Order: sequence, then C-alpha cells, then structure tokens
Amino acid sequence: MFNPFDGTQVDDQWGALAQLRRDEPVAEVMPGVFLVTRHDDVDRIARDHASFGQGGFSPLAADERPLDLKNLGETDPPVHTWVRQNLAGAMSPARLRAWEPAVRAVCRDVARELAGRQTAEIVEQVGVPVPVRVVTRLGGLPETMQPALRAYSNDVVLALAQTGTPQAEAAGARIAAFDAEVLRLVSDRRAQPEADRPTDLLSALVACRTDQGDPITDQRVVTHLTKDVIVGGVETTTHAVANLFYDLLSAPEQYARLRADRSLVDKAVEESLRHLAPVLVVMRRALVDTEIAGVAVPAGSVVVLSLGSAGRDEAVCPHAARFDLDRERRLNPAFSAGIHHCVGAPLARLELRCLLEEVLDAVPGLELADREYARVQFFMFQGPRRLAVRVTG
Repeated sequence: MFNPFDGTQVDDQWGALAQLRRDEPVAEVMPGVFLVTRHDDVDRIARDHASFGQGGFSPLAADERPLDLKNLGETDPPVHTWVRQNLAGAMSPARLRAWEPAVRAVCRDVARELAGRQTAEIVEQVGVPVPVRVVTRLGGLPETMQPALRAYSNDVVLALAQTGTPQAEAAGARIAAFDAEVLRLVSDRRAQPEADRPTDLLSALVACRTDQGDPITDQRVVTHLTKDVIVGGVETTTHAVANLFYDLLSAPEQYARLRADRSLVDKAVEESLRHLAPVLVVMRRALVDTEIAGVAVPAGSVVVLSLGSAGRDEAVCPHAARFDLDRERRLNPAFSAGIHHCVGAPLARLELRCLLEEVLDAVPGLELADREYARVQFFMFQGPRRLAVRVTG
C-alpha cells in the first residue's frame, strides 16, 4: 500500500496515485489513516471544516504543545479565525497592489543577477533569494536577518522530519534562539504607538485581537510570524519557483511561446502550481463519524488530502500529467480550499508572476543543464533539491 509519509515512495508517486484514484480513491493506508486522492473529494473535505478539523503536520505523533505554539495550519476556529482575519486583511488585494513595486524590485534584482551568469542553480540563486527578501521587507524584519531566514526554515522542516533525533534537537535549539530574537522585535513593535507602526505583517499580527477583543499573546505573534509568514512564505515559494522553471525549461517550445506572448505568464504560473504542487498533502482529522465516497471514516481518524493527486485527476483535468499552457480549465487545488485555503497564496502568486516577467525581460534564454528532478526529502513538499541551468543567448 502506498504510504504518503514515506519519502522514498513519494519520490515516485504518480503511478501509485493514479491507480488509487481509479481503484481505491479513499484508502486506509494504515490503521486510522485515510488517503484521499480524487479532486472532488479533496475539495469537498477541505471546505467542510465542521466535519474535518486540522490534523497538523505530524498527525501520527501526540502533540502536547500549548495552543500559542501552534501555527495557522494547526488550529481551528475560533483561534484560527482571529489570526486569519488579520493576515488576510494584511494581504488584501489593495495591500498587495501597494506592495507590488517592492516585490517587483526584488524580482528584478534577482533576474539581473541571473542574467550576469553563464550557469546558475535556480533553487539557491533564484528560488531562495526572492521569498527571503520579500518576506524580510513585507514581514517587518530587519535586513540583517535575511541570511538566517532560509536556515530557520530548513531547521523547522528538519525538526518535523527527524523528530526525536540529535539533529532535530540541535535544530530545535537554533529555532528557539531565532524565536527569542523575533520575540524582542514583537516587544519593541508592541511598545510603539499604533499610529507610528509601519504597515507590515508584524504590525498586523501585533494588532490581532481575540473574539473577546484582547490582544493575542506575544508568543502567538512569534509563532505566526515565524512559522506561517517566514517558513510558509520561504519554503513553499522556493519550491514553487524551482518547479515553475523546471516545468518551463522541460518544455522548450512552451518556454519559447511564453517569451513571445507575455499574456501566458499567469497561465504558466497556475499550470505549474497544479502540475507540480509545492505542497503535496495536508492533513485533517475527522471530528465525527462520517463517510467519504462510501468509505466509513470513524471520528478521530487522520484524513490525508493529496493536493498533488487532486491536481492530476484526469476526471476533471484531461491529460493532467502534461504541463500545458493551453489548458482551458484553471483547476488548481495547490493552496487547498475553504477556511484553510493558504492565506499567503495571493502573495506567492504575485512573487511568481513578477519573477517570471522580470526573468523574461532580463535573461536572453535559459536551458536545463541537468534534467534530473531529485525531490526535497520532506514528504509534504515537492521541489527539486537543485536545478542547474545554462544562461544562453
């Protein structure tokens, strides 16, 4: 049976997922753990927060952490609602329009750096700098923290992936030291008069109130700024950038079309997010005895929603295994749905669009130097560990 938590199986998952969609779309992959692979089932469950609560990122392990240490992707209403409303307001369409010049400036700098090379490694030289610089600026963090952001994101993933090991314990110590530094920033921002605070995500979180009208704790601000904004903003966007260039450069004829017709930029971004979803699975927990596609799912069961499989479901997306700029339906479950739809999705899309446009303007041509796609090791994410390219023309 396919195990969605086994990275070695996830590395070569598409055939197994296609068979599950066809033969066993709701599969009990281990006792009390159900993997859901069809698009419509994944979408319905993601929107049904009354029946399916959050399952966290380590659903098979006991989680005894206090609530203030759980991030947005690990909480349910009402706590989830307080923070989400503030973050969603901070990333409103109007706010994103105001931020676009800053995002584009970051992308232009990275594109020009790429244009000055003969060879490049997209992950570390493009995929990392863009979200790190953007998150630093929009998050309200000092630029001196930029070098630490990628290392922090890596440590959080390592601590999740290797729980209980000496490596995870060492990563945990580094995480705690970074969090303590962010706590000082939160305290300083809290001390500023509200009228004098800059308009950024740190201020939005400091201004966040519970449903009783009380400020959320400084620790909760730290949790959401570090785990949701930094890790969520850096890790997934890095993978999305690398996937986008892998998709385009693996289909040179489509890349040539894109260079000639910039109206295809948004389609390219959406199609890559569908085709190579940066987040492969999200977890839910059944809150009541229920059924999914005729399969009984007892209360307390872990329900694994395969976003990667949903995006490849031929029933709603013909020739889904192919990256196709002419795709009519913009099916895209990559950021999930419902109240747990990724709050940072609009910012991620803005970064990807601006980056692609700036690279098309600045770089005469790109081609893959190595077609191998070696996936990052954590089971939840999909992105190449490295992507070597040649700058041509």
